[in-house]
Amino acid sequence: MVILYNCFIRNVLRSDFGQNGAIKLKLAAGTALHLNGKSRRIQNYQYCINGFVGGGQNCGGATLPMLPIPTQQTSMRLYNERNERLYLNAAELQRFIAVARQATPAVRRFALTLAYTGCRLSEVRALRSGSLQIEARVISVRSLKKRHHHVIREIPMPVALVSELRPLSGAAGTDYLWSQENRIIPRITAYRWIKGLMHEAQIDGAKACPRGLRHAYGTRAILSGVPLHMLQRWMGHASMRTTAIYSTVLGPEQLELSDRMW
Repeated sequence: MVILYNCFIRNVLRSDFGQNGAIKLKLAAGTALHLNGKSRRIQNYQYCINGFVGGGQNCGGATLPMLPIPTQQTSMRLYNERNERLYLNAAELQRFIAVARQATPAVRRFALTLAYTGCRLSEVRALRSGSLQIEARVISVRSLKKRHHHVIREIPMPVALVSELRPLSGAAGTDYLWSQENRIIPRITAYRWIKGLMHEAQIDGAKACPRGLRHAYGTRAILSGVPLHMLQRWMGHASMRTTAIYSTVLGPEQLELSDRMW
């Protein structure tokens, strides 16, 4: 058995050193890999590189030194390693929405859908006319992170978004809401739309991206009193632990309590 940082691996067939001192482990088929609380079973013989190697552990007769090697991010965060905030705060979100309202119709509707639903970029790109329930103020989104399962979640739409998307609801139900040459809009095009609006709104850094809008949706929902289990369903999280990350953001109630101290 080889012990990695928060990771236990059995049935190691062979180990050697890859580039930059990384440890490469050849795992047997059927090996259970437990990494950061998640269990993954290896289907075929393959090399695995994960985590940090624990000092003094032994594998195949070779002592593995304490070396950092690439690790897969398994948990959501609101700050990165450089302490940069990854979500838009309330003032930044309002600036983004104000700038988006001045954009061309396609860009405006795409950006506002991201901001008002908390969907992932790929999920908004995949929306079709049939996804809209205008009178019910509901948008039906396929959770694309669960690609092997056809999972649809319903998200409530604010009145401001309903009025923007109403003109698109009359098209055929199979038509994409945003397309180029009858094909789904390229991801890079949609990404550049959002980056351009972020720049106009004077929002920069790690938060100035589509994911920053998704995190802004989550934090705003929590601060507005949306129950955790409901937000989990709206955002399509598999675990409530992921959704609970948004509850760590400082809200007005905490600021009010802090003000009483001074």
